[in-house]
Amino acid sequence: MTLLLKDDFGDRRGRGRVLGTAAAGQPRRQGRDVERILSIDGGALRIQPPLQEGWGRTCLSYGPFPARPGLTLAVFMLNGHNTSQSEVMSDSLRTRLERWARGSGVVPVGRRLWNWVRSGRVRRVLRQARWWARIATGSSRVEPIDENLAVGFHAACVADPDRDGVGFVMHATGPDNGELRAHGEGRASPVARGIQNIPIHYVVRLRERDTLCLAAAAPGTGRLGAYPGLRPLAIAPLPAGDSVHASIHQCLLGQIGFRADTRVYGVRVAQDDAFAGRWAGAHAAASAEEGTLPPSIAGSLGGNWEASGQAWLLRPSQPSGLLRLRLGSGSGRGAAPALRWRAGVDGSGWELVLDAQRVALRVCQEGAIRELAAAELSPTVSGGREIQVLDDGLEVSVLVDGLPVLGGPIRDAALLEQTGVGLTCVGQAGSGGGPGAVELLEAFPRELPLPAELDMGAPWSAAGDTVLAADSLAGPTGDLAGQRTPIGNREWRRILGPGRLERDGRGGARWAATASEPLPGRTIYALDWEQPDFADLSVTLTPPGTARGQREHGTAGFCLWQDADNYLLINTWLDDCYGGASLSSFFNLDGFEDLYDAIWSNVGERVTWGKPLRLRLVSDGLHYLVSIDGEPVLYRSLADVYPGRQPLRIARVGLLGNWEWGADTGSRFADFEARAKLPREGA
Repeated sequence: MTLLLKDDFGDRRGRGRVLGTAAAGQPRRQGRDVERILSIDGGALRIQPPLQEGWGRTCLSYGPFPARPGLTLAVFMLNGHNTSQSEVMSDSLRTRLERWARGSGVVPVGRRLWNWVRSGRVRRVLRQARWWARIATGSSRVEPIDENLAVGFHAACVADPDRDGVGFVMHATGPDNGELRAHGEGRASPVARGIQNIPIHYVVRLRERDTLCLAAAAPGTGRLGAYPGLRPLAIAPLPAGDSVHASIHQCLLGQIGFRADTRVYGVRVAQDDAFAGRWAGAHAAASAEEGTLPPSIAGSLGGNWEASGQAWLLRPSQPSGLLRLRLGSGSGRGAAPALRWRAGVDGSGWELVLDAQRVALRVCQEGAIRELAAAELSPTVSGGREIQVLDDGLEVSVLVDGLPVLGGPIRDAALLEQTGVGLTCVGQAGSGGGPGAVELLEAFPRELPLPAELDMGAPWSAAGDTVLAADSLAGPTGDLAGQRTPIGNREWRRILGPGRLERDGRGGARWAATASEPLPGRTIYALDWEQPDFADLSVTLTPPGTARGQREHGTAGFCLWQDADNYLLINTWLDDCYGGASLSSFFNLDGFEDLYDAIWSNVGERVTWGKPLRLRLVSDGLHYLVSIDGEPVLYRSLADVYPGRQPLRIARVGLLGNWEWGADTGSRFADFEARAKLPREGA
């Protein structure tokens, strides 16, 4: 592999001073920065939210590079907000400014404004107000756009990713946060929904006849590969033309008037001739062109076909995660062709059965057939079909001609670790009546290794190794304040707010609040903490209520406390007014908190009424990572929000009942645990 570009953004650059520069010995940074919102600080490119949405206004490009097979782009980045979309605010500019001035109500307005002036964030807020004025209620100047980020190869230095190029596009879905789409010369196909606001490795690789798109994130993410593994997500067409630019395009950032900066940690462009072949990356493949489809003896990659009843199978060494089947425009005879995978040696397996008008997904197991989903198919223009199946081990999605056809991913763990992949009931070309002859079959493993030359580092993570405090929160009813933890013997203290956290006599503690009498304001119960540069907190949290429509409001979570002027808040958000839920973070720093600097991720149904979840926060005082039931859902560095920000010194850790456009109505906690990361002997 030959590196053509290595940019780790180690050179500090002010706003609007990035384009035209270069890392030492590297190609020049090109693109467009209409609003002068590109900068470099802290070892990463920063893209601030533009005031005006639109492609072609904010982009970073390199090249051109010859569009040869094996050309590879890798980008490691944190998109500011994956569900960023352009939309008109629900409130007027005056209403928004009044809400901003009041904040969460913890500090009187006069003192808040004085602290704002002293905070050094005056220009930041004034620029934000310009955006609010443009998108306030009644505005006719907002173009509705749901795509916010594009990463890939484009013909020109500045392009319109809706029409040109290959790679990835991030699409806003609202409650499910981001939907990652594979883009290929004007068509975008959804490949992973519910993408949370965490760092992601994007990789786009040209092959002999097409483009392979892959991605990775922190372990536990599920829909993406677990770093350093890359998940193959889609096969896209080759880009048009003999040369391409490697590009990052930001169309817009933020949602409903909240802002969030994008951070790009590194970019690589390489020529990998070992990846230039037609089947590069696949672990099973065959084609009619090469004469390697059944009943021929071997697949294109040398595997022997195994006949099993009416099925022909190849057996790679691991389960397949991306499968591709192409049907030609000619017709077939007899039974419809079916793609088979997760196939065992006893005739079991998953099947995708296609005829000219219908597709069905089914599981064959122990002699029985279960149909999981089916859909009618639209007529094709060319007469052929391109089918891609994504199987990440948790969910199975099916795309026919680039479009999802089964109404969403299918969850079923049947035959999860079986590796057989192949075809069954294959018709003969040119004999009339069926959906068309099979032209090719290709299968990829669920993960491929990230090459060392493209590795720009692991997503930030940490874990505590020593329990310093733990409390089941069980015990006689009464206020938790003044009680001591069974492990660690630390005293719970109410350090902020008028509310009460009470043991409920059922093995936990809940905020003393109801839908008719919410928590009277932001309230924090905390324990003293002696490791100022690390905390790993977890708790079982049950949001209030049992169903939508009960006027319950859940805003409970954690606090990392330095002092009354400096603390970080993490809480869930659940309300009848929205068709999903969120995980939010708020920052009170240097005595000032701006509600509209909040960073959150829409978590869909991961948080819902009456359903317990395991919430975890890990932080070194600067970076923080939040997980729900083991899945990372939100990451940031305080310096991502406020450039140059130094870490908090954690003096206390605890439980939060927050105000977030409403106060908590009775969230419940159980099994609290706080871990430290103690130095090893001799370290």
